[in-house]
Amino acid sequence: MKRSSVDVAVIGGGGAGLVAAAGTAALGAGTVLIERNRLGGECTWTGCVPSKALLHIARQVANIEKSRQLGVQIDEPQIDFSAVMDSVRSTRRRIFEDSETPERLKNLGIRPLHASARFLDRQTLRIERNGRQREFTFRSAIIATGSRPFIPDIPGLDTVDFLTNETLFGIDRLPERLAILGGGAVGVEMAQAFSRLGSRVSLICHDDQLISEFDPAASSVLGNVLAAEGVDVFLRSTIGSVRRTEHSLDAEIIGDGNPWRLGMDGLLIATGRVPNTGSLDLDAAGISHDRNGITVDRHCRTNIRHILASGDVTPAPNQTHVGENMSKAAAINAVARLPIWKHESEVIPRVIYTDPEIAMVGRSTRDLNDSGARFDTIDFPIDRIDRAVTEHDTTGFIRVHHRFGKVLGATIVGPRAGEMIVEYAIAMKHGLSLADLSTTVHPYPTMMLGARRAADQIFFRALKPWMVRGVQLLYGYNGDLPDYIGTRTIV
Repeated sequence: MKRSSVDVAVIGGGGAGLVAAAGTAALGAGTVLIERNRLGGECTWTGCVPSKALLHIARQVANIEKSRQLGVQIDEPQIDFSAVMDSVRSTRRRIFEDSETPERLKNLGIRPLHASARFLDRQTLRIERNGRQREFTFRSAIIATGSRPFIPDIPGLDTVDFLTNETLFGIDRLPERLAILGGGAVGVEMAQAFSRLGSRVSLICHDDQLISEFDPAASSVLGNVLAAEGVDVFLRSTIGSVRRTEHSLDAEIIGDGNPWRLGMDGLLIATGRVPNTGSLDLDAAGISHDRNGITVDRHCRTNIRHILASGDVTPAPNQTHVGENMSKAAAINAVARLPIWKHESEVIPRVIYTDPEIAMVGRSTRDLNDSGARFDTIDFPIDRIDRAVTEHDTTGFIRVHHRFGKVLGATIVGPRAGEMIVEYAIAMKHGLSLADLSTTVHPYPTMMLGARRAADQIFFRALKPWMVRGVQLLYGYNGDLPDYIGTRTIV
């Protein structure tokens, strides 16, 4: 059997693997990138890219009704769902062709290989394609094989056709009635998208709130928005069984009350993800792992120090930007063969791309309360931001938890929340205070100005009536005391 040697072997050609391979190649290491399916991985083909493309199209449909309310007369939209999905697929092809093709990778100094890989020992990989095998010895390896949808054990599910994010963007017929199991990011985003495109959507969530890792107030706003748009939301519920009837699917819904039946034309399973480790034969290399993925330290090293891992294959949050950040650290540490670079694991923004967007960074209200931490909270409504008012997009709020002005966590619900949350992430990472944000000039009128105005509240809250009276006495002023002095009123 042919055997070759390489400086760094990267296993997995999704977002995390591409960043890792680009990093090691840029640092001068001979790099092979092994991908058994399609370069680009889940994010490009079945995750972030197509879902956001579909959400964008669905938002244009919703904007037609908003335009009517503003005096712009537009006819009722006619949805050509097949054309919509063609547009989504065209978008992901464009992104792939821009930066992820084999030719592009070769230009970066990476050697892409279309094959499956498994460990023979701590220094050797065996790759296989179409029955042909070869072996690679490596100085360092980075595992970035990603994750796949978790399929719950539901009686009857294996006898019916159901959708996951891996198959959803291949359909060309809009389901008249779509049931979605799972109240996380995929579930709520696709619920809104398909409802706006014309499906009757039922969203079934096991937890007592949607997007359970987020602030309950954010979940409440989202639930109200979805309900107002016609989505039937069932909390504390699950599917007990599913079966095919003559013309559709039929599911038993188990919730707070007695079980009941729900008819549907499509079923999307969005109940989370599991790491892709099964075919790697990690035990042959002695790599520690469990059901949550490959165990790594803060430098992305496994217990076998020259073998590293990044992205969804680890227990880290299943988000592309997390995988990319991990891969930067993994690439540098793999080439240096020393723990030089640390993955940023404390300050990780999370975004739900519904309308309104929901974003958070740091610790949530529930987390802080459960830990017994002492903190103060600033709430600032989106409808006090002039840009939101001018655009008639005023649903939501900014919530900042702090201790003596040091940001502990933030949640934003509103337009462009995903961009706005970065200001708080930077503040947390670099030790900036709310006073620093307040004294930084923000352009008017922007949504980001809301971050400054929220930060301003720390000064107004610190201002006491006796302080103002002292100024009046010192300088002989005789103005009336503003109503908000000594209160927590937003100004």
